[in-house]
Amino acid sequence: MMFRRNTKVATALAAVALVAAACGSDSSDAEALKLGYLLPETGQLAFLGPR
Repeated sequence: MMFRRNTKVATALAAVALVAAACGSDSSDAEALKLGYLLPETGQLAFLGPR
């Protein structure tokens, strides 16, 4: 029962953090958001990597 409550609270906090980050200033001096990944290119999980 406590696990469900903690999960709901964590989800709500994550949603609030996402909304707060999206409402940040739009100054032209801000750097672009860079996203990356770390996936294998060989081995059994290679299908997850770049194609």
